[in-house]
Amino acid sequence: MTASERMQSPGRSITIDRDSSKYTISAKHLVLDREDEPLRLAIDIEKVPTVLQVGSKVSWPPTVIDSSDKIAALAKQAEDLRTLPEIERIRPLTDIVYRTLTYPTPEVLASLSPEERLRALSVIEYIIDGTEVPLSRVVDTGYGICRHYVALQAYLGQHAGLRSNVVSIPANTILNIMRSDTGLPLLQSVPVGARMSVAHAVMEFYLDSGAIIPVDPTKYLIADNPMEREIFQGAEYIGELKVGLPFKNTSLSAVRLIQPVTVPFGVRSFSTEIGINGSLVHIIETGKPSKKKFTPFEGSLNMELPVLFSQNGFSGKVTRVSQIKE
Repeated sequence: MTASERMQSPGRSITIDRDSSKYTISAKHLVLDREDEPLRLAIDIEKVPTVLQVGSKVSWPPTVIDSSDKIAALAKQAEDLRTLPEIERIRPLTDIVYRTLTYPTPEVLASLSPEERLRALSVIEYIIDGTEVPLSRVVDTGYGICRHYVALQAYLGQHAGLRSNVVSIPANTILNIMRSDTGLPLLQSVPVGARMSVAHAVMEFYLDSGAIIPVDPTKYLIADNPMEREIFQGAEYIGELKVGLPFKNTSLSAVRLIQPVTVPFGVRSFSTEIGINGSLVHIIETGKPSKKKFTPFEGSLNMELPVLFSQNGFSGKVTRVSQIKE
């Protein structure tokens, strides 16, 4: 199927074509000469559950799905949950993850024996240097942070017959509030009313009934009931596509994409906007504040956007791309 759309603004006319696998955004002659006037595209995205297999990378820096006797034993526990209704599988699944992993907070590390502390620190080394870690290493040590929790829960969720996506949350997003279910703060690292200063990773499950259940495994927050859904909403969880949409083509070396793609929770489809503009170069001179230099673009444009994409445990389907009229 091909759907083309042409705008008549001088020097800013583009064509958007779609086939079964990709959108092509092109222009024979495009002029982007104002830093404050990017060419803007509206994009509709449908969330698609991610299928994980050995070698899949989840969250960032990634946890790599692999196999081990311990993971196989956990997968068997998850498979036993299939006898339950879908919505009743999520909490015991989270319990399996909670029994398997401990978050290595300073208080936890201080309580460990020297030998056990070394085991926990072996996972923290991956956290500090930002390299990928095999899931089996995390499970073997028994310690992990948010991205390890969601990787394990998403993988075991498949064995429990559940479909899900992992969602990254940028730093300074989650608001620390008092939990109405426990009477305790949601976050222990910042005061109530402040925002979590580091990035985070959570997930959501998609049920056959159409229900969408957000889950924050490290906070044991499971929005399968009104009280915890209210906590999730009150804490202002909002996700993002960390590296944006996967545009590709040689034009990307000459133009700049402005695409902070936010991912709302609790919906299967959402819309976003991106901008296409000339490039920005940071000029650094010794002893002076850095400056940004805008470089206009004039020439042909040819970019591609896959219909289906997957990154770090989140998958989506692009259902519409259109130019926003000026």
